[in-house]
Amino acid sequence: MIQATHSPDGFFKWIISLFMSRLGKYLNATAGEMKHVKWPTTRQAIIYSALVIGVSTLTALFVAGFDYVFTNLLNSII
Repeated sequence: MIQATHSPDGFFKWIISLFMSRLGKYLNATAGEMKHVKWPTTRQAIIYSALVIGVSTLTALFVAGFDYVFTNLLNSII
């Protein structure tokens, strides 16, 4: 009978240590990149959030208006 020279347990430990090593490198690189990010001020964040909410609301009203018009148009035709 042929015996394996390496146990499966050792292989999984190697895989886990390799994964953890790469994960650690990734997290360190990410933390380094986050130091270069220029974060908005509180005022800018509030203004941008209000702008997104406003544009989203206007878009929703625009689409709802077209939906209403076309629904009534199709109902009058059918």
